[in-house]
Amino acid sequence: NASCSPDFNVRGSLNDLFVSTALSNSGKELNDFLASKGLPGISAEHLHNSDEAIESFAPTESENNSAAVLRLNEGCPMSCGYCASRSLCGGFSPGRPEKAFERLKYLNENYGVSNFAFYDDALLFSDEEVFKPFLRMVIDYSTVSGRSLSFYTPNAMHIRYMSIETAMLMKAAGFR
Repeated sequence: NASCSPDFNVRGSLNDLFVSTALSNSGKELNDFLASKGLPGISAEHLHNSDEAIESFAPTESENNSAAVLRLNEGCPMSCGYCASRSLCGGFSPGRPEKAFERLKYLNENYGVSNFAFYDDALLFSDEEVFKPFLRMVIDYSTVSGRSLSFYTPNAMHIRYMSIETAMLMKAAGFR
């Protein structure tokens, strides 16, 4: 029988993970794992403090820079029986759309990243305060810069939080 287990099991804040891992000897092991999956690694010189860690890490020069991961929020407010998000993250923390947009812009302009995957467990939950403002920033940026961006949501989204306005903004921003 084949068994399914996680490659890494992390409890707590992703920011804390990025800071502690990137600044330790185990950072090389995690970066090797991420590189083997074609994902951007963690560059310690870009981590100034734990509040900015997730928004400020950058891919290393040797990596394929066609795609990157974004997160707006951390955790999930739900307690679904099939999901471990709440027990791993301890609840829901809304993100800062301007920080996520700064990271997107930095990765796009400095590394040529144009494909972004959202790994939020509750991307639509705080859409009025977080997601919609982020989408409007992306649309404005794409319009002014002429850059075409693509977004994907490998994690599921809570459809009950989807509105026509949100769907239209997502399409205009480049969600596929």
